Formats: sequence, structure tokens, C-alpha cells
Amino acid sequence: MEALGQSGNETAATRLRRHFESIAPSTREAAVSPIQIISTLSAEGPALPSALVLQIAEGVRLWNTKLAALISLAQAAGQIAAEEDPDLLASLFINCWQGAMIRSKCDPSAQCDCLGFALDRVVGASAGGAGRTSKPRC
Repeated sequence: MEALGQSGNETAATRLRRHFESIAPSTREAAVSPIQIISTLSAEGPALPSALVLQIAEGVRLWNTKLAALISLAQAAGQIAAEEDPDLLASLFINCWQGAMIRSKCDPSAQCDCLGFALDRVVGASAGGAGRTSKPRC
């Protein structure tokens, strides 16, 4: 989650996009990404011990909280529409990413269209349409 932190002159919206691009399945090996491991385990929740399920849920809640805080910063800077609920947006982005993760395990050639689409619409909409111009691979 290091991509969520402050980095030089980057805007909050840029950090948000960079975070998801840094954990895209095509750019990271599952063995080196704790977030990818959490995603894999969360998909198997019903088959896991309840203590582990609680830990996974707490990890996803923490991730959601950090994303929502970054989204709030982007809203304060006018990079994301202020009327959007930052917690719901964070959940939307996480759900898009988790879906892309699961899909890429079944179809490695699948693109991460839903996450790119969501980021472009939410981040690009308030930045004068300055969203991504190429589709990211998941």
C-alpha cells in the first residue's frame, strides 16, 4: 500500500491511480503482493477458519479506510466530485480490482477494463476528462 502515501508533487488522484496500477496482476507476482494474497483468500472465505476470515475482513476494511482518506484528499483538491461518498468509491474500486484479480486467474489475457473504467469516470471526470488514455492490463 506504499503507493497510497505522499510522493513528491503527485496529486491525490494520481496516487490513487498509481496505487491500483502498481497492484495490477500483470505488474506484480502474487507471491510478492500481500493485497493479492488477501484477495485470493477472501474469495475462499466460507472455506476458511473464522479467525482468518475476520483478519482478512479487517485487512480489507483498513485498505478501504486508506483509500477513502485518499479520495477525500482528492475531493478537497477538486480532483474528484465532492458529492461522491469516499467510502463507497473506495469500496467500488476495491471490488473492481478484486473482480479483475479473480478474472485474471481464469483468463490471464483479460483486461482490467472495469477498474480502468471506474477510475477514468471518477478521477477523469473532475480533472477535465484527463483520465487514462490507454487500457491497463490486469
